[in-house]
Amino acid sequence: EISEKDRALVKESFDHQKVEKQCEQMRNETSRMKRQLETNDDVIHKQDAEIQRLASMIRRMDEEALTQRKEYDQVINERDILGTQLIRRNDELALLYEKLKIQMSTLRKGEAQYSA
Repeated sequence: EISEKDRALVKESFDHQKVEKQCEQMRNETSRMKRQLETNDDVIHKQDAEIQRLASMIRRMDEEALTQRKEYDQVINERDILGTQLIRRNDELALLYEKLKIQMSTLRKGEAQYSA
């Protein structure tokens, strides 16, 4: 009976050690998972900050693109106006040259009649 109790006590001791070892493993696993969770939280916060920085950069670039587009449209409009003015000035110049030719021709005819 004593040896049976002794065996039971030894078995109970081994079981207790086994349970203690499992508890220690669980504590270690829990600690490891907490560290992993903290690391993941840090990564998430850094990525959120990066997302906000990139979103801000995209907004600034969109605004800059809009400003450049407006400036481009204004330059195109000015080019069109100047092109129209140039065509009108060329037409006026051609008309003045035509009048000059007529006046020169009239002047030569007058000189010819005066000389004759």
